[in-house]
Amino acid sequence: MSTEVLLVEDNRPDAALVRDALKRERLAVRVREFTDAETAADYLRHMGNTPDFPCPEVVIMDLNVPRGNGLDLLKQIRAHPECGKVPVVVMSSSDSPRDRSAAENLGNTKFFRKPLDLDAFLEIGKIVREILEADRGSKE
Repeated sequence: MSTEVLLVEDNRPDAALVRDALKRERLAVRVREFTDAETAADYLRHMGNTPDFPCPEVVIMDLNVPRGNGLDLLKQIRAHPECGKVPVVVMSSSDSPRDRSAAENLGNTKFFRKPLDLDAFLEIGKIVREILEADRGSKE
């Protein structure tokens, strides 16, 4: 059985790097990818209601996506009755203390600043692995 990962990222190269990082960690994941906040929000409205819209085990999301706002998506996730406790990794090119603080106040699990270095970017895979292992350990 694969792990459900929700990825909200409009930058195609960054999304490809995230998928590559997850593969390098040998994580058996199914990535549902959204390139804008509006389509991600539509998924969130149905999430957890049917097998076609399962609660993800991890959400990886960019703060700056078209047609909406990553922080608003994070609010919607946290308010969700079935899936509100899912771990969320917020990614951003910004290292703004305001962005970090806003994401923390909304309950993100980890803030990942997108680095310029390829190897550093691939660390996102290790972060997701650690989150999944910690989450599974807490359920046992």
